[in-house]
Amino acid sequence: MKTTLVILVIAISIILLTMSYYLVAQQSVLLTAYKDISYLGANGVNVTRDVALLNEAIMLMERGNYTGAELVAARVIKDVSSLRASLYVNVLYMALPGIISAVIISIFVVLYLMREKIIGKLMLRLRGHYKVVKGSGKPTTLLFSEEVLAVIAAIIVVFLVFFSFYPAINRYAIEPYAAIAFLGPNGTIMQYPSIVYSGEPINVSIYVYNGMGRPIWFVVYVYVTNTSLIEPPLNTTPIITLQRILLNNESWVQGVTLSINRTGSYRVFATLWMYDPNNLELRYLNTYVYLTLNTTSQSFP
Repeated sequence: MKTTLVILVIAISIILLTMSYYLVAQQSVLLTAYKDISYLGANGVNVTRDVALLNEAIMLMERGNYTGAELVAARVIKDVSSLRASLYVNVLYMALPGIISAVIISIFVVLYLMREKIIGKLMLRLRGHYKVVKGSGKPTTLLFSEEVLAVIAAIIVVFLVFFSFYPAINRYAIEPYAAIAFLGPNGTIMQYPSIVYSGEPINVSIYVYNGMGRPIWFVVYVYVTNTSLIEPPLNTTPIITLQRILLNNESWVQGVTLSINRTGSYRVFATLWMYDPNNLELRYLNTYVYLTLNTTSQSFP
């Protein structure tokens, strides 16, 4: 009897270890694909299709279909090589304004240095039959005024430099951020439930917005606590875990159902985390929301 029990315990342990191994392995494959896609998306490559595939792989992994998740992630990794060609095109496209500006500035410099010869040849060609009247010998037009030309050249250079670096300024000038909120029944951040019955389902929605400038893998942990004196991150096990990869400027609304089986005053926290695309570590974003709920026992007539 004891031998049978020991064998059973060993078998269960092996099964659990095998499942944990597959889970870690699939998570690693997905994170590798996510890192590449996030980098490409940050540099302007259209990765909408691949983000959708990775979200499909995440759902398969959550359902225990590790083989399916691995196959979907492999498709994304295969796409990365072809998407890198688009990255080179985008880099060239971003550098194109700078190249055009350099060419234009060079042309202006050459024209400025050769302005006397150019204007002289034009005058001879257009007005060669005119009579020449002796003057002071000093230039009287604005084209020969050093001060005027210096001002014009400065304006042109400033305009061209701004034109060259505007794409980069527009991309990196805004501080990256992410947002999370609870939504009420009407889809707004109002009309939250405040008094609920013990044991009854509580339906709320969680809203997440990605303003990080690149695709981000977000993770939302939902907790229920019976104290108002603590703040996240919480050293307890979440009752719900949600995760999704969002494109830049994309939002996500996920409905959740929970219940509280005891009476009293509680707080429902939703904390926002992300997998850092640089080192693939799960990082808390110091962003959370909470609902205050008072649970009462349901009275029957």
